[in-house]
Amino acid sequence: DWEIIVWWTFTTMWWVARNNIARLNIDGTLDTGFNPNANGAVTAIVVQADGKIVIWWAFTTVGWVARNRIARLNTDGTLDTTYNPNASAAISALALQSDGKVIAWWSFTTMWWVARNFIARLNTDGSLDTIFNPNASAAVNAIVLQSTGRIVIWWAFVTVWGVTRNRIARLNTDGTLETLFNPNASATVNALYLLDDDGVVAWWAFIVKQSFTISGVIWCIASVSFHDLHFRGFIYSLNTTPLYKSTILNCKISSYSFDKGALTFNQDGFTIAILHFINS
Repeated sequence: DWEIIVWWTFTTMWWVARNNIARLNIDGTLDTGFNPNANGAVTAIVVQADGKIVIWWAFTTVGWVARNRIARLNTDGTLDTTYNPNASAAISALALQSDGKVIAWWSFTTMWWVARNFIARLNTDGSLDTIFNPNASAAVNAIVLQSTGRIVIWWAFVTVWGVTRNRIARLNTDGTLETLFNPNASATVNALYLLDDDGVVAWWAFIVKQSFTISGVIWCIASVSFHDLHFRGFIYSLNTTPLYKSTILNCKISSYSFDKGALTFNQDGFTIAILHFINS
C-alpha cells in the first residue's frame, strides 16, 4: 500500500504526539490510526509476510503494556498481545529467515525468561526456538544469512557452544556450530559483507575493509593500519576451503587515498590499487 513507517527517537510527527514510531500515508501525511506509542527508542523493524511488524531496541512498554525491548504490532499498529519474548537487555537487530523465524542478537542473556546468551531465535508465533542455543560467550554484533541457511555471526565472543571461536563463527541451520569454519580473528570483527557466491569478506575494528580477486578467488586484507602511514597485515581467502592466509607488505607509504571502496597507495614509485569487491 506504499505507506511509510518511520522510527527512532522522535516524540512528534506532523506536530502530533508520536513516540518513537509512526506511519505516513503515501502523500506523507500522518496515518492517524497508527500509534504504537513505544516509551523508548525503536532502532529498526521487520515486516513479516503477514504484514505484522516486529520492532525492537530500548523500550520497555508499547501501547502502555510492558514489552521489554521487542514487540510485535498488528497491521494497524496495535500491540500483538500474544507476542512477548521479553529480552533481558537491548537487541541490536533482527534477521527474518525465509521460513518466517526471527533471529535476535546483541547483549541480552535471557529470552522468554530462558537463558539465551547474546543470540536467540524465535518461531513465527514469537515463542522461543528451544533447539537454537549457540551460547556465545559475549555480545554478537550482527549476522549474515547465507543461501544455504547457515548463519555467520561476529563481534566480541571467544567461544560458541563452549568451543573456542575467536570473534567469528558459523552456525548450521539448527544453531549448532559448524566445526570446519574457524577464521580465528585476532581482534574484534566489525562487520561482514556477504558476496553473491556465499563468500564473506570480513574487516576489523579500526581497520579498512578491502578485498580483491586473484584467479576468481576473493581475498580480504584483514589487518591494515594507516596511523603512521604504514601498510601492513595479512590477506585471507574466506570463500575457499581450507582457509588460506598469506603475509603481505610491511612498508612505508608515500601517499594514499581512499574513496568509494577503493584503496590506492604509492610505494617506491609504484601505484597499487586494491578494490573492494562488490558484485553489481
